[in-house]
Amino acid sequence: MSISVSFGQVVPKAVDYVAQVMRGSDVDEVWASRKMDPKQALVTSIMASEWSAVMWIDQQIVGIVGFVKVANDSNRDYGIPWFLGTHDLEKYPVSFVKSGKKVIAHMMTLVPYLENYVSAENITSIEFLKHMGFTIEEPQPVGVEGELFHKFHMGVEPCVILSLH
Repeated sequence: MSISVSFGQVVPKAVDYVAQVMRGSDVDEVWASRKMDPKQALVTSIMASEWSAVMWIDQQIVGIVGFVKVANDSNRDYGIPWFLGTHDLEKYPVSFVKSGKKVIAHMMTLVPYLENYVSAENITSIEFLKHMGFTIEEPQPVGVEGELFHKFHMGVEPCVILSLH
């Protein structure tokens, strides 16, 4: 029997569901990074996103994924990928990795560089990001109260173009 993976429109009912059954590691991470509860983090992330979707595996909501597009001074856009998952995600690690690679590949067609931060305590997410091909930096104090986070990134980093006179 094959496992089906699909993505759908984000609706309030899905946001409420993911907020209620969010993985403990994701709850801890959004609190450490921005002192937000799960629903606040989801709504804020969705509203800032260029694209977001509910992820379904075998007709079960397993999370919401999104992508915030940012323009920098050199007019080279980059993206901030994010994913907040439910406990059910842990039942489908292979399907999650396979579909995650497709989602990241899609994001990379829109911008040349992706970056974000992951809590140093979120070992499962760090391992997933490594499987996706992200470079994981050494942890730095980034959280609201100095909690340690790893910067992760992929692609050609945007830089400011300096003109020489």
